[in-house]
Amino acid sequence: MPAPETWIGSSSWLFPPQAGGAERTLDPHRTGEPTTMRWREALKELAHHGVHNTENVFDGLMARLKERTGRVDPVVIQPYRGFGSAEEVWVGGRVLEDPGLREASDADTTWQNVVAMYRRFESDEVSDAQVELSAGPVTLRVRSDEEGYFQARVPLPPRHAGGGWAEVDARLVQGMSSYRTVIRARVAGEDAAFGVISDIDDTILPSGATRLTELIRNTLFHNARSRLAFAGVAAFYQALVRGPRERGPAANPIFYVSSSPWNLYDFLEDFFELNGVPEGPILLRDLGVDTDKFIKEGHDHKLDKIERVLSAFPELPFVLIGDSGQEDPELYRESVKRHPGQIRTIYIRDVSDEVRDEEVDQLAHAAEAAEVQFRRVADSAEAARHAAQAGLITAGGAEAVQDEVGRPSP
Repeated sequence: MPAPETWIGSSSWLFPPQAGGAERTLDPHRTGEPTTMRWREALKELAHHGVHNTENVFDGLMARLKERTGRVDPVVIQPYRGFGSAEEVWVGGRVLEDPGLREASDADTTWQNVVAMYRRFESDEVSDAQVELSAGPVTLRVRSDEEGYFQARVPLPPRHAGGGWAEVDARLVQGMSSYRTVIRARVAGEDAAFGVISDIDDTILPSGATRLTELIRNTLFHNARSRLAFAGVAAFYQALVRGPRERGPAANPIFYVSSSPWNLYDFLEDFFELNGVPEGPILLRDLGVDTDKFIKEGHDHKLDKIERVLSAFPELPFVLIGDSGQEDPELYRESVKRHPGQIRTIYIRDVSDEVRDEEVDQLAHAAEAAEVQFRRVADSAEAARHAAQAGLITAGGAEAVQDEVGRPSP
């Protein structure tokens, strides 16, 4: 096996590219496009470079101030679940000062929830930190980028052919801290019948992603214990990872993609555990203000994450789950085009109006023409009934979903 690839920055599976690299020339006089668009692009890029440079200067000043005053919080590693094959996994995380978040409680007040969310977003990342990653006899070192992120491909010892979770030890080196943690990575075994990729907002938990005020209220004023998943989601996803022959909870791998920022990673991790949603890698986005992140619009980042999962398991068919509120149907239809024969079924939770429903149904017809089952569903019970008929889950699994949907809300 070739030497493991190690990199600084964010140019691979987990994080978007960082600003820098080859220079780009701003020339508003170039031909081939309207003058207004050329100047708009030039001004936009100049503005974003300015914001990015300002952030770097501010972060540097704050770091030096903390060092001089001795007010540096303990440095920790926030591990992000990775994924890969029995031979090699992709893992990553973030080096930052400990935000001091405590476990959420049912008794937390709105103000306590707001303060906790503020601490998540007011993160003090640590750049250029060396992280040592070890799996069996293999040890390699990576450095965190300017926003504290790191990632690497790590070869595994020969004991993961059966799938499940691989573990990579991670520790800070160079005297910054003795902090250690474990990064877990999902490996698809030979007994996996299919994989699952699911959106999160308005697919697993109601978020009001298409309504700004509701989105802000749900994000700021609640915690992992005070928010609930859609009825039937946990039972449906548990049935999917078990598969049609009840192979056990870890047979089929599941992945979660979202437009939410990495700052919410711990919140989502806790939310899934509390609501019985199966464990899987959670792939989010960075809200930094460098050029590549700040000007990237739409949901291209989500499509990129989906692409990386599908490419990591080219022989594994997939079930895609999303909602009609944003661009999931379009993104999943594009995945069908890019990976013919790999997408088996698409489920779209209907959270939109009739006009949008017609658009989704047109995408469904196009997917069906490519021999992909595409269903717009009212709830998890409807999706589960179809999944049982399609041989994705057992009849008992579908009944468990129906029972959960029909159960009165707490």
